[in-house]
Amino acid sequence: MKQDKEARERLAARLRELMGALGLSGYRMAKETGWPQMTVQGYWSGQRWPRVDFLIDFSRRYGVDLHALLTGQDRSGAPEAPGDPARMAQAIREARKLLDEGLISEDEFEEVKKRNLERM
Repeated sequence: MKQDKEARERLAARLRELMGALGLSGYRMAKETGWPQMTVQGYWSGQRWPRVDFLIDFSRRYGVDLHALLTGQDRSGAPEAPGDPARMAQAIREARKLLDEGLISEDEFEEVKKRNLERM
């Protein structure tokens, strides 16, 4: 049971880190995805295991590699080199602002987001 709880908490920590990098609150994520806010909160707080369909939806919607989210490793099996989450989150927020102002395209924003999330 202890290992199960630790694994769930590691997954929740990765989910929180990604949400922070994307500038997502639990409320905003629930609103954007249609998942109940209490469900989302239970997932990112580590109180409950996320459902597979939630993880797939999160991965697709926000451009996050599902394997990396689940394991904390890239596809080669080597642990990912950690980046500076604050710096990466700031880059994503700045790109979002540029997108909202019409100064960059959706594709350019997605590329910035992808590059920063890959280094996380």
